[in-house]
Amino acid sequence: MMAPRFLKAGLLLLPQLRLAWGMAIAPRQQVICTYETAAGSGDTCQSFSADWGMDVPIFESLNPGITCPDLVAGQNYCVVGTVIGDSCEKIEAQFDISATQFLKWNPSVDSDVPGTTAPVTTTVPATTTTTTPADGITTPTPIQPGMADSCSKFDLVQSGDSCEAIAAKYDIQLFIFYTWNLAVGWSCADLDVGYYVCIETLGYTAPTTTTAAAGNVITTPTPFEPEMVAGCTTFYFVRPGDTCPAIASNHGITVGDIEQWNPKVGSACTNLWLDEYICVGV
Repeated sequence: MMAPRFLKAGLLLLPQLRLAWGMAIAPRQQVICTYETAAGSGDTCQSFSADWGMDVPIFESLNPGITCPDLVAGQNYCVVGTVIGDSCEKIEAQFDISATQFLKWNPSVDSDVPGTTAPVTTTVPATTTTTTPADGITTPTPIQPGMADSCSKFDLVQSGDSCEAIAAKYDIQLFIFYTWNLAVGWSCADLDVGYYVCIETLGYTAPTTTTAAAGNVITTPTPFEPEMVAGCTTFYFVRPGDTCPAIASNHGITVGDIEQWNPKVGSACTNLWLDEYICVGV
């Protein structure tokens, strides 16, 4: 039996992850979080983990120091990331990827870690089969690596499909689709025809909706800053480099409007959260 391969301290690369920040959790261990978002009122470790398609132990490892089952409403928690210091095998199992893929994305591991062997390429059969785990959910095959373990509904990718089209078809946020199907990548460059993708997970709750005065149903996108005003009809996804004055100017509103509708940005609008939606119209 080959001895486990352990990582040296350093940045682990997966194609679907972008480095955001690190937090020390134990000697020679570090969490590299690539996306964090706030818990809502009444959220628990179980419900929050299910919403993001992961198991509670993985959620706890990404958020060292938390005390389950209860979460603090409005507090940010890591939902996409990895733990530096883990063995190669453990990380491969966590993200359901092969040693071949891991070494391809992290070429330095092959030379830096004793005991690694040349990767072996395997072929996935073209035929479709199904398996029924203990939870009773039948998982069709083939599937791409990195699919959410708690996936409960699937869609077979057809020629001409795109991530945006699939997400829209099943009324799910594109970012959520990516977190459930990590192998497709954040640009959807690796969406493979003939493979199944996840379109719903156990415990997933669809975005809340509110009804506008004219009777139109407005879908509130996620993730969004907590305490957003009720009845918002227009939303904006905050990107790097955005400022409140620029956002206000582009939407024909004032900075005061943004601060009123999104209290968490602060009185000087200095707390814009990247990759979160804010209200820009009511």
